[in-house]
Amino acid sequence: MDDKANEVETVDMMEPMVYESLDKAEVEITLAGVAYTLIEADGTAVTERDNSILSGMTMADGKPVKMSGLASVDVVLLSRCLIHVKNGHLVPLQVIQAWPYRIRNDLIDRLKLISGIVDEDEDQEDLEGNLGN
Repeated sequence: MDDKANEVETVDMMEPMVYESLDKAEVEITLAGVAYTLIEADGTAVTERDNSILSGMTMADGKPVKMSGLASVDVVLLSRCLIHVKNGHLVPLQVIQAWPYRIRNDLIDRLKLISGIVDEDEDQEDLEGNLGN
């Protein structure tokens, strides 16, 4: 058996973290001939999403026992990160909700990838595998 395959990569917690740019990742999107730009989520947008998830949970004995309103949290996040190129405005939530489910979900998966958002029930490979399906 290959010992290197079993090695776990460790990170030196004291190693400096250097980011050369604070520019957000952007992805050009075209839907039915209309140009949009998907931008990486900022801290405010992700915090709003996380707060929506937490506010929709009812806890008992330290565990979630009921969840409500969670279906829209990622769509709301998408509406905070998708810009209509022609007018420079964010795409309204109502417009995004009218798009086909498969397209909306592809955009959400791509947004999560470029923003580094990975939920407990999915991983990076799940997100990458979902695109275009």
